[in-house]
Amino acid sequence: CFQCNDGYYVYSSGTQHTCKKCSQNYCLKCVNFFGVCDVCQDGYSVTYPYYTCQLSTVQHCSFMYSGNCAECHDGYVLNNNGQCVS
Repeated sequence: CFQCNDGYYVYSSGTQHTCKKCSQNYCLKCVNFFGVCDVCQDGYSVTYPYYTCQLSTVQHCSFMYSGNCAECHDGYVLNNNGQCVS
């Protein structure tokens, strides 16, 4: 299994595997160069529908949908007020 450091993704060409930098700023884990980001740096959230990293308005939020937090980082849960709490 071939893995890359944070901010890079696996690029495969035939039997060759290399690491290439994610095109999105603040992205820790991306699917490919086209900017599909799965995990953002702390303080940023993956924003639907473009899967880009945006400054999070909710602390510990990992995924934003329509301007609201939809998912929290590990160790936090989303409460009824849209906040991530431990």
